[in-house]
Amino acid sequence: MSSNRALVRSAFALLAAAALLTACGTTGPAPPAADRAALTPTEQYPLRARELPGELKLAVHAEGLSSAQRGALADLADHWADTGAGEVTVRVPSAGADLHAADLTSRQAVEFLGAMGVPPGHIRRVGYAPEAGTGAPIVVAYVTYRAVVPRCGRQWENLSTNAQNRPMENFGCAVTANLAAQIADPADIAHPRDLDPTDAGRRTTVIDKYRQGQATAGEADKGASGSISSVGGGSN
Repeated sequence: MSSNRALVRSAFALLAAAALLTACGTTGPAPPAADRAALTPTEQYPLRARELPGELKLAVHAEGLSSAQRGALADLADHWADTGAGEVTVRVPSAGADLHAADLTSRQAVEFLGAMGVPPGHIRRVGYAPEAGTGAPIVVAYVTYRAVVPRCGRQWENLSTNAQNRPMENFGCAVTANLAAQIADPADIAHPRDLDPTDAGRRTTVIDKYRQGQATAGEADKGASGSISSVGGGSN
């Protein structure tokens, strides 16, 4: 009778051991923080930029921009230069105000923004129909960008248990967070900058040398060359 009980206990022990081994081989549910739909592990935390729309309302003056309005536009231009590169729209009321004064104030606003460093191609002047009771101001609307910095290390899984060979939840998060914190202009994340104009003179020089069968590379800078010092060396 005692031998039967020992056999039963041994069987239960084997079953428990098998269950424990099975549990060690599973990974459980996927961590919620990472993007598991990413094509590659490095895309779990992609760089993103968030648009931050803003606007500045300027009262219409018969004499044009006031000194206070110029100061407000200067602050807007500085903020746009730091986190901008988007379009600046100057909206002019089509009713509810002195239209001549509104046209003068809006044109001066466009000229002042250009003088403060906003490129003319980024400034657009349009008309709008103001709502009743709003005072029909000049509305300067703009868009700035802010880099989205992911929060890392909120949850850690067992790195030694990964039967499905998935990347860990925080893989790539620190790299993306560091880049987002260091990028000077977050608008570069949203869209690329315009290319600088090509150097037509240099291009002509290279093409002429190519046609004449000459080397098209620039001259080597002798001051940039170097060599390994042999001081202290010698043969044994």
